Amino acid sequence: MPMSEPQRSPFRATLAGGAWLLVADSLFVPTALVISVFLARRLGPSQYGLFALAATVIGWVEWLVASFFSRAAIRQIAVASDWRPVGSAIVRAMLAVGVAIGALLAICAGPAGALLGDRAVVPLLYLAALSAPLAGLALSHRLVLTGLERFRARAVASSIRWIGRLVLVLVLVQVGFGVNGAVVATVAATALELVAARWFVRPSLLAADRTPWRELGRLAAPLFLAGVSVRAFERVDLLCLQAIGGRTADTGMYGAAQSLAALPGFVATAFAPVLLSSVSRLVAVGDGASAHRLSREALHCAFWLAPVAAVVAVASGEIVRLMFGQAFAAAGPILAVLSVASLANVELVLASTLLVAHDRVGTTVAIAAPLVPVAIVGHLLAIPRFGGFGAAVVTATVSWLAAGVALLVLKRVEGIGLFVSSAARVRFPQ
Repeated sequence: MPMSEPQRSPFRATLAGGAWLLVADSLFVPTALVISVFLARRLGPSQYGLFALAATVIGWVEWLVASFFSRAAIRQIAVASDWRPVGSAIVRAMLAVGVAIGALLAICAGPAGALLGDRAVVPLLYLAALSAPLAGLALSHRLVLTGLERFRARAVASSIRWIGRLVLVLVLVQVGFGVNGAVVATVAATALELVAARWFVRPSLLAADRTPWRELGRLAAPLFLAGVSVRAFERVDLLCLQAIGGRTADTGMYGAAQSLAALPGFVATAFAPVLLSSVSRLVAVGDGASAHRLSREALHCAFWLAPVAAVVAVASGEIVRLMFGQAFAAAGPILAVLSVASLANVELVLASTLLVAHDRVGTTVAIAAPLVPVAIVGHLLAIPRFGGFGAAVVTATVSWLAAGVALLVLKRVEGIGLFVSSAARVRFPQ
């Protein structure tokens, strides 16, 4: 049954759509916390460790499936005069990727159990392998809904998944299925999301006419590389700190600060697909003026997070002591720097999204590709002398350099400028 989206100005529609997705995706946090506490108490450390491992593998599987087509799929759905051939192609392509990843995981389950020294993990990895095709199908429908600007429907489907996972875990574990029941519940929740998404939109699983494989491939491959580069950059500082510094305590301090600085990135992740869909559609219909206006407003809105970043930076010491205790007091200065870096990461995500929406895919890859190598060089120089604080400074510096380059390119090639002095004057268009 279709769920219509109210007619608004592009800016209001994008803001409202991002809010819907942010609220829906935010349900992951409290539901995951309840599940963790419940399972830890119910299963004990050993069995809970098995669940944590299986959940991590499922998370990796879903990220791999999503990395192949996400931005390319949203853009192609948004610009298509008829979304059905594109939607069908995306569904079948992501199902194929999910089946391939699931088969590879099933083949590796036995050797992985032997390597980890615990055969009890093998059946859980088989269950995780089943999640890959389901993840491909569910995600493809999620992307179609986003590309069609059916943001509320997309939010409903995601909400059903997170709430359904919580309920199923509680029920199956309570009746005695243990860790296997918890993993089955996680997989079944993805199936619930798929069923909910197909209630709103039904791309064909079989149609093969007028399938735009060439255009999808042109976008998917480079955007996959860009996505992998950005994802690796988000964690390379922590890995370099452990590899170069070699002190687990320092890594723990840094990880604690990193988790507190991640909120702006979570907001940007929720709004980026909405922005990509809206701007791509405006560009496709030839409304360049509205596309440019929406792009500028989105970039300016990122500075609404600047006061939050400033407060976190000033109160970083008190925040880490409140959240983690006095033992983590040394994480305060690291959090102060990472909170500044988070603002740059938001601008980088938004600018990269806008470049994709304007079909500047090669430029997006060129900006993302150097992130990890440049960061590693900086960490090699900074960490031996300054430890975690040096790693945070390198991350912030590289983030702002990349964001600056992305904004400069966006100004040069599309005429979309960002003027900090005008950011405070952003108004909701009527």
